[in-house]
Amino acid sequence: MGNIIEIRNLKKVYKRFSLCIDKIEIQEGTITGLIGKNGAGKTTLINCLMNIIDSTYDEYTFNQKELNYSDFKFRAEIGYVGDSFDAYQNIKLSDITNFYKSVYGDKWSNEKYNSYMELFDLDATKKVSEISKGMKIKYQFALVLSREVKFLLLDEPTSGLDPIIREDILSILQKESKKNKVTVLFSSHITEDVERIATDLIFIDNGRIILHSSLHSIKSRFKIIDKEITGLKLGSNFVQQNDFFIIDTMNIDENMLDRYYDHLKDCDLSQILVYVNGENNVKSNC
Repeated sequence: MGNIIEIRNLKKVYKRFSLCIDKIEIQEGTITGLIGKNGAGKTTLINCLMNIIDSTYDEYTFNQKELNYSDFKFRAEIGYVGDSFDAYQNIKLSDITNFYKSVYGDKWSNEKYNSYMELFDLDATKKVSEISKGMKIKYQFALVLSREVKFLLLDEPTSGLDPIIREDILSILQKESKKNKVTVLFSSHITEDVERIATDLIFIDNGRIILHSSLHSIKSRFKIIDKEITGLKLGSNFVQQNDFFIIDTMNIDENMLDRYYDHLKDCDLSQILVYVNGENNVKSNC
């Protein structure tokens, strides 16, 4: 499969923050988790990709064609879900749905829409102002998944959802990826959700991508080891957390790795994030 998204030299400059992305390539049918601490640039990046905010770039292709948001075909194939849905407070969900149906025409599926509304237990007669934050997110999913999208951009999509609906959403995303080759890029502070469905990961810090690879490669690369092990010499290539060290095996001498191989244990994503944030003091300078 080829890349559905390719970007070169994407930039968005504010007075106190700059997003400077040298390159992003996202393969069709993958689910990429976008993680980083608060203020790292996750939402800014997604907003730039959606053209919600203005940015500059040298190249931005979608399905190997130059992206043009004024072209309806491009907009129809890209879906977005954010952590709020407050633009139309006094409008009923049914009216918003009818608008979407009129816009997307034969790309819209009433069957899918009705099934998602039932799954998420949503009442279309309610106004946006009358439903909870979690319900707004579920309704956005019902809208975007009821049309033929190829690329989903999701900003904290499971925030505010109860565990059962969270699991439903994650399962749906996996199904859409495997069955229909829908590509997903989603940010989340819930690392368990990322680890549950992501095939690839992007770590972002201070507006720059500091690591982009497959989940398998990243999990193989970072390990933890008990700090009390005798003779352990790591130099400065570790981050301490509680009673163990988090290490990047690419920065450790091979002989040392061979010697202590049996003591290495797998990291979870929250521990890898601690290492990445501890080792990378990135200064964004566009």
